[in-house]
Amino acid sequence: MNKQSFGALLALNAVLLLALGFLALTPPPARAAVAGRANYIMLAGEAKGISEQVIYIIDLGSSKMIAVVFSSTNKQFKVIGGRILNDDIQVTGTGR
Repeated sequence: MNKQSFGALLALNAVLLLALGFLALTPPPARAAVAGRANYIMLAGEAKGISEQVIYIIDLGSSKMIAVVFSSTNKQFKVIGGRILNDDIQVTGTGR
């Protein structure tokens, strides 16, 4: 092995070592902490007997809905009810 090929091998090892160090120290891309995909719809509306606006949140995957109200006095959300929409559709006979 001559001096020129030995120097080339040393330079190649240095480059590979730098690349390995760069890849090892680079953080992985961020990933969501959700087990699966979820699709939600949020609607604002009114409800009988409540003066504040109600926010209806519907999970399209499970067809579950909750209704929440934001209380401006204590700055908290309060769940006021929930439904499983598929059950309501089957009861009324308008299901598919």
